Amino acid sequence: MFVKTDLATPRRLLPVSPWSIGLSMTILLVASGATGRAAPLDEPVQATFQRLPLRTLLERLQATTGVPLILARQIDPTQPVSLDCRGEPLRNAVERLAGTVDAELAILESSAWLVPAGSASRFTAADQLRQQSVRRLPPSGRRQLAATAVWSWPAGATPATLLTELVAAATANGQPLRFSGLETEIPHDHLAAGSLPALSLAERFDLVAMQYGLRVDWQADGGPPGQLRGRLVPLPEATDSPPGVAAATRRPRRPNTRRLPPANPANSRYTLRVAAPFDELLAAVAKQLQLTATIDRPALRRQGIDPREIVRLEVANVDRDGLLDAIVSPLHLRWKIDKDSLTVTTAPAAGITP
Repeated sequence: MFVKTDLATPRRLLPVSPWSIGLSMTILLVASGATGRAAPLDEPVQATFQRLPLRTLLERLQATTGVPLILARQIDPTQPVSLDCRGEPLRNAVERLAGTVDAELAILESSAWLVPAGSASRFTAADQLRQQSVRRLPPSGRRQLAATAVWSWPAGATPATLLTELVAAATANGQPLRFSGLETEIPHDHLAAGSLPALSLAERFDLVAMQYGLRVDWQADGGPPGQLRGRLVPLPEATDSPPGVAAATRRPRRPNTRRLPPANPANSRYTLRVAAPFDELLAAVAKQLQLTATIDRPALRRQGIDPREIVRLEVANVDRDGLLDAIVSPLHLRWKIDKDSLTVTTAPAAGITP
């Protein structure tokens, strides 16, 4: 039996803006096992999302896993979606999500895309062609295009502006770039605010171009020493199995015998961001921890505690005990686990040993 009494030194909770409650409540528990780390898309994830806009769901998965998850502009980012993951690899979870919105998962060098059904091979082939064109460049050009950086932009930014800023930044850093077609071939859209984990410079160029059916072909230029020329060209045509590229599928056709086992809830690390009624939050988290939750409501009532009170918190990379501590501490409660049962009740009065 595991027992936690009142917290002598409460954990400091990180400040967090209120999240929406009710249908768009999110319980995000990302668990990593105690053994060696797998490739990012093979990391197990435990998460529950309920009726969130598709773009928001992907942003929260990306923020927690560190994997750039890109939504193609042809897919409605506002459509409400739900996703329940029970320790499956991130790759499989996103594949399931893609299947619910008539999309496919395209896995590129450092990012994963949700693209319209039937078009994943265009993106994976373009990704391979970009890598080939970069490998043909002189060493200095390869180094510059391989430089990684996080990337963010404000609401209202235009695609051409983003690419122009990349050109200017690269030139200022000693790698002159000449780029044609930015103003004429990239539509003058106004984008929602965005933020991405570290990607190479070449991938950041393609991230914008591929949203409009284009990719960047890189060549050494005949101008100043070391200058590179980027040229916008159409994405390859879709094929069933592009040469040298693993075709992306909406769902695995055969069971994945190498799938990682679900993370052990007691030995995993968790991240949670939420604003929700305490009783709903506890029930959702207990489900993810494979426990049955019980609240001692008479005890809470005697101390004037409403189990429907809103709890707002954000914790990152904590173990199971730290997660439960963070949930009960705002209401000064305690928890205990006996086999598969989680019970929450009031903390004992000061000076009384339970």
